[in-house]
Amino acid sequence: MDNKTKGALLIIGAAFFWGISGTVAKMIFNTDIDPIEVSNMRISLAAVICIIYLAMGKSSLLQVSSTGLKRIAILGISMALMQGSYYYAIARLNVSLAIFIQYLSPVIITAYCTVVLKEKMTMSRGAALVFAMIGSYFIIFGGGDLGVELNIDGVAAGLISALCSAFYIIYGQKCTGQYNPWTVLTFGMATGAFIYMFICPPWILWAGRTSAELLFVGYLAVFGTVVPFTLYLNGFRYLAPAAVNIIGMSETVIASISAYVILGELLSAKQIIGAVLIVLAVITIQSFDYIMELIRGKI
Repeated sequence: MDNKTKGALLIIGAAFFWGISGTVAKMIFNTDIDPIEVSNMRISLAAVICIIYLAMGKSSLLQVSSTGLKRIAILGISMALMQGSYYYAIARLNVSLAIFIQYLSPVIITAYCTVVLKEKMTMSRGAALVFAMIGSYFIIFGGGDLGVELNIDGVAAGLISALCSAFYIIYGQKCTGQYNPWTVLTFGMATGAFIYMFICPPWILWAGRTSAELLFVGYLAVFGTVVPFTLYLNGFRYLAPAAVNIIGMSETVIASISAYVILGELLSAKQIIGAVLIVLAVITIQSFDYIMELIRGKI
């Protein structure tokens, strides 16, 4: 098996587990458990698992300078906000809407680079922003065909999740450029878990949980966090970032299909059009400029 195929399979595997985890989270929320509590338990348990894993065989990755800890701590705060708002969006909307709204983050990054960093507005960026704006309108306001009322809280949470995801990607480049991705991931989640302690301490958070709740949270921590991140980080070794992000878009498809099969969730025709436009926006951002550079180089 060549490296590109191996990398693609690893990224698809990560997308599969992340996509399914959204549906699993929705199943938990349907039992009236608080989404912030689920996010708290997930990130706390995942942090413990990662720390134990690194301590057993890669303890050198746990050595970080005080300056590095401050930077990763900021990243951890954004991670906690991103996961909490994403889970709240899933609870208030449905799995497909929440994940497609969160996938606006690459478009937000593009807007930031253009407006704040004064980078050139290329054809691909302009097209992507148009696709994203139209797609967002359809996916947010297109649920009326199914008789579904717009939930402002859920949409707001989804947009906050997208903003936090964009910040995580932009700021995370500073951290991953200096430290191993596992170091950044582990300390980032540990910071998020520490922050959540002030919202709900562990002795209260974990008390009185049913075996079903613990099983679901365990799944989210292992198969919704540790396993997909492991696959993703390994897949990144074999593929270019643009290819990783495009293949990673399969997460949205997997999430929508699993939510339909398991939960019976539907998207209206307008929302499907909106979802397609958001996917096109992300693909356009990631691939068009790169392809044009290759064409110019060959010419």
